[in-house]
Amino acid sequence: SRSLDMDYQGGKRHGADLEREKAKLDDLNQDMLEEDNFKEVEDVEEKLVEFRDKFIVFDYDMDGLIGVMDMKKMMEDMGQAKTHLEVMKMIREVDKENKDAINYREFIDMMLGTKTTVLKLILMFESKAKDLKDVPKNPPPKRS
Repeated sequence: SRSLDMDYQGGKRHGADLEREKAKLDDLNQDMLEEDNFKEVEDVEEKLVEFRDKFIVFDYDMDGLIGVMDMKKMMEDMGQAKTHLEVMKMIREVDKENKDAINYREFIDMMLGTKTTVLKLILMFESKAKDLKDVPKNPPPKRS
C-alpha cells in the first residue's frame, strides 16, 4: 500500500531533484572548505566530492538526512543487513543533534574526523572492496 503523500515521480523530475540535492551539498562543501576545519586533510576537495556522491546515494528519500530506513536500505544494499536497534546505535554514534538521523555535515565530520565509528568502518571497507572488484553496473544480458 503506497502512501498518498509520497511522490513517485521518476525520469526528468528525479534527475532535477538529484541536481538540486547535489548543488545544495556543493554549497555546504564550499562552506566547509572556507571554515578550514579540514585543512590538514589530504585531497580534501576530492574527498568532499566523493562523500557528497556517497551521501546522495544513501539519502534514498532526498530529505537531506540519512534516517533509520535509509541506513537499513544502505546496509542491505551493501550485504550488511542490520537490525533496527543496530542501525539506531550506528546513527547515534554520529548524530550530534539527537534527531535519529545523520545530516550531511555530521556525515562529513564522521568520514574526515579522527573518531572511529562502526558506520565509518563499514563505508571504508565497502569502498575498498569496490576497488578490488569491478562490479558490472548494468543488468545481465537477456538470454535468447
